[in-house]
Amino acid sequence: KQWYQRRVRVIQEKVDKTKAEMANDGPWVLPEGHTYQTELPATGLSDKELFGVISKYNTLNDVAWRKGRCSGTIYCAEEDKNDMLSEVYKRYCWSNPLHVDCFKDVRKMEAEVVAMCGALFNHPSKASGTVTSGGTESILMSMK
Repeated sequence: KQWYQRRVRVIQEKVDKTKAEMANDGPWVLPEGHTYQTELPATGLSDKELFGVISKYNTLNDVAWRKGRCSGTIYCAEEDKNDMLSEVYKRYCWSNPLHVDCFKDVRKMEAEVVAMCGALFNHPSKASGTVTSGGTESILMSMK
């Protein structure tokens, strides 16, 4: 029993030391002049105020993803695609693919993407699939 208690104490000390070191380093530590907003504001922000907040958030980014320095996070940094992508987003930002009865167009797009991807991998005729929002979700869904 004493051996066990000593071992647990040693492990706890290592955990405490690591936590203390991590508290002052890592992606969650904000630079000087930035704080986390932890409560909803009493009133909403005007568009101008909102874009001011967004502009301040943008100063936190220091990765040169536009130069291809961030593998696996940004898949298209071609400036000439911005207008087209923004227009597509405007048309579908309020859609909900879970409600196929209301958004038949989104369901059709999903079915076509799944069929195209399946064809790339010689899927069986009864194969099915779904579109997900990101990498981790996609990996988890593939294991379902």
